[in-house]
Amino acid sequence: MKKNYTVGLLTFLLSITLYAQDVVFDFETDQNLLGWVEGGGNIGSATIVSEGLAIDWDGTGLTNRKPRIKHLNANIDASIQKYVEVKLINNSNELTRVRILHFRGGDGTDPTNTGGAHTRYTAIDILPNTGSESYTLDLTNAQWTNYNAATNDDADMDMDHIWIQFVTANPANGPLTLNSATDGNVIIQKVSFLTDLPSTERTTYTFDDTSDSEGFVGANGISLTQPTSGEIELDINDQSPYPKFEQQAGYYNVNADTYKYCRITLRNNSSKDRLNFVSPEGGNQFTGVNILANDSSSQVYDINLNEGTNTEGNPVFTNWTGVQPTWALQIVESNPAGGAPIPSTGTIVIEEIIFSSESLSTASVNLISVKLYPNPSNGLITIDSPLRIQGIKAINQLGQVMINQEANSNSLDTSSLKAGIYILEINQENGVISTKRFIKK
Repeated sequence: MKKNYTVGLLTFLLSITLYAQDVVFDFETDQNLLGWVEGGGNIGSATIVSEGLAIDWDGTGLTNRKPRIKHLNANIDASIQKYVEVKLINNSNELTRVRILHFRGGDGTDPTNTGGAHTRYTAIDILPNTGSESYTLDLTNAQWTNYNAATNDDADMDMDHIWIQFVTANPANGPLTLNSATDGNVIIQKVSFLTDLPSTERTTYTFDDTSDSEGFVGANGISLTQPTSGEIELDINDQSPYPKFEQQAGYYNVNADTYKYCRITLRNNSSKDRLNFVSPEGGNQFTGVNILANDSSSQVYDINLNEGTNTEGNPVFTNWTGVQPTWALQIVESNPAGGAPIPSTGTIVIEEIIFSSESLSTASVNLISVKLYPNPSNGLITIDSPLRIQGIKAINQLGQVMINQEANSNSLDTSSLKAGIYILEINQENGVISTKRFIKK
């Protein structure tokens, strides 16, 4: 996965911690536990090795295997240090998730109390059996706050009691529990609590480079693959009813005050029927649209991120404001009986995500119903639309119009085009313009 900043830049930024007020635990350089200790979860040992802080567990048959380390006086300023970056080497086949847990004490209760009423956490899925990788978690939720409870061990208003826990996202071994009969090892090289992360404003994601997921990771049972240029595949297991496709902090950002509309082009080879846009700022609020289940053709879905109500009359979240470095798409299967969505497997291929300052569609329902076939194609493409088609353009990836057909026809001859990925801009009656991605063989 490509980072949008270099190791040198990150090292420079972390070297000015006094100015930026970052808190960095560099186990590899310092060769010290730096106040972190074994935290339970049937951990075997936590020791310093040349590469950092090594956490080991063996296959002794112990149950509830969730190895973790903890710090009881971390001195994190939760009012400004809103991100944590964990750099680690994962030497385990099973370890696929890192959880950051913290314990609130702002209500005057014991900040070291690990009871469920006091524990808050965030998590990120990680790659098994990989070399050094950095993973960034966004801590901007309602419970990430400073405290000064009577039982705190210092006088500062800060966040002290923090766990780093390692689990699996694979349900075969039990919920979030590593296999008790399997050895494992992970080496934490650095943990950085940061006030900010370098990121670049970006409004279009096209996934053209198969080695670059453009800052996205899978979460809650999603793993990502990129077998083909111009798309990213979401492989969904049935572990969670709330699978998510997340943009990590530290890669790109969206100016949410300017860009209030999002368009997603995808192919849905699953029984999922709802696409939600989730903004973590201030606690996971979301809005979304219904999508067509088990439909292998490319479909375009527009989501209104404005305050108020969407086209379905549902409230839209109110926290899509400011510069947003992290957000997510949640794909769920509705439960006809009500309640939590239904966990289910399948694949979804996302072809493009575009943010816009104005609505790209005057009628989303018409966009959803437009279909192309065959796709991919080496000749004639047929367009199925409930509206009369008045013109079709074929646009290459450089934005150049290669075919401009100004005719009332529901087909387009693409035989003159070179092999590659194109966008069809379909002009229909009533001023409706739809865009569809297609592949020329």
